[in-house]
Amino acid sequence: MFVLCVSIPAATAQPTVKTTENLKKELLEQSRIYRNAGWILFGLGTTTMVTSTIILIGATSNDTEYDAAGWFLLGTTCSLSSVPFFVISGSKARKAAMLSGGIKIEKVSPVLARARTIPAVGIRVDF
Repeated sequence: MFVLCVSIPAATAQPTVKTTENLKKELLEQSRIYRNAGWILFGLGTTTMVTSTIILIGATSNDTEYDAAGWFLLGTTCSLSSVPFFVISGSKARKAAMLSGGIKIEKVSPVLARARTIPAVGIRVDF
């Protein structure tokens, strides 16, 4: 009886099949998330640098200058750290674009017949 109870859920479980379309949607969603994270970091860094520059221009004491310089370095770090997010986003978008199928004309040259072209459906997946 125990073996039957264990084997029924295993036999009826449906395996998760990743189709090309699902994988393409997943890659595009990941690309969008990374691109948004990159823009958030870039905007935060740029805003921090501009604000610290304005504070530095109007600074009257050395303490304020040191604080503004620290905020400027923090903003620069945020802006520069956004670059890998944009690179990863582009990479995932390119992988999703490679998953899409297309029709291209292939040249076929049989041994004893004349060369001719026939349409072919191609799917290219590079990882």
